[in-house]
Amino acid sequence: MKKRAHSEEQNSVRSYLDKTLISRRYLGLYNKYLFTDSVRSELAGYIIECELNEDRDPNKVITPKRFCELRDELVAVFPSESPFTYYIPRQAKTNFEGAKQPKGKLYDKYTTLLKKLRKSGLRIDRGESTYVDIPEVESGLSDSSSSVGGDLSWLMRCTEPVEEAAERWRNTSAARLHDLRTPRKQGCQKNIDLVTNYFDTYPVLRQPWAFSLLLIDYKNLYQETELSLIEHWPSIALKIKLMSNVNPIHVESIEDTVNTLSLIPKLFGPTTVGKWKTTAVDSKNGFLLHVTNNAALETEVNRIRAKLEAAKRTLQPFPIVVGADEANITDCYVYIDTFFYSVESPLRAIDVCFKVYHALHAFYPFQSLYSWLFVQKAIYGVNTAWDPLLPSVETRVKEFNEL
Repeated sequence: MKKRAHSEEQNSVRSYLDKTLISRRYLGLYNKYLFTDSVRSELAGYIIECELNEDRDPNKVITPKRFCELRDELVAVFPSESPFTYYIPRQAKTNFEGAKQPKGKLYDKYTTLLKKLRKSGLRIDRGESTYVDIPEVESGLSDSSSSVGGDLSWLMRCTEPVEEAAERWRNTSAARLHDLRTPRKQGCQKNIDLVTNYFDTYPVLRQPWAFSLLLIDYKNLYQETELSLIEHWPSIALKIKLMSNVNPIHVESIEDTVNTLSLIPKLFGPTTVGKWKTTAVDSKNGFLLHVTNNAALETEVNRIRAKLEAAKRTLQPFPIVVGADEANITDCYVYIDTFFYSVESPLRAIDVCFKVYHALHAFYPFQSLYSWLFVQKAIYGVNTAWDPLLPSVETRVKEFNEL
């Protein structure tokens, strides 16, 4: 349940809110569960105006440190709010992404107000910097095995017997995961065809049963989350329905499962992938593609691949359900590197696909990044050094956790 706004410790934000009856209304709106996106924007604008008015100096600079302080003070007053909604510092350039400028409602209101002050001639543009670099986080993975060479060599050449392949895969898990994760933390260029190269290196992965090998690696990484989705699905489904303003009644059926899973992309708006302005349908298809028959599989996959290639992106693994409609699903797959791996249910397709992303250290589908990151953080409770900071996802995760 949401905690009520409080003032156990005085801070600047609380002082600003206590100035007038009008500003105190934010406390009332919060306590009545009436915080909307527009209210959050309005609150951020009020805080920035108060901060700049403190010294009556039109050339005052709010530093990154002060932005973080204001953000944290705001969350202290409104405990269920996500700090990432209000401010995210500049993110330094990495091997696979360029530097990202600061963002969040506080920063947006600050830059908007500065433009107004400059336009009126009250503020002099001195070229001040409003951000600092953030150091990268070390992964902490290392290869502690000294006897995996023979097993790796075998896996590069052989695909059977199945039991032996599984045992050798298990023995080499730590070494392979270390090699997969190292490139993003060092100075070399990220290979956009990483998944294909990995499958070329270990041809056993192209066997119909081979997704089970990748599940071994996921368990090695996050064993405590192995049953997070499957075991807790009834309560997860109810939360998703509540967040989507859908009647929160859980029904044990494939139709209800597919419909509930399809609500997750709707929690977020469409995004832009390169020059491709995605639609709600694109986001949904990148999270759970539904085709009416198996004959349409290749056509739909090629259509999505073409859109991504036009946006200079690669096709990432994703789950698929096949059936005339949601009530008549006949087949479920996880598509990875040109291969359709058959699984037993739509929920299992989501579960396997999520674990495959982490076992392969692969990107989420670019058109449904927000949905998959939400699943990662809200349902599996996994946080990694490579997660992008997306305020809307953090807000939804916090909402999910408080239900």
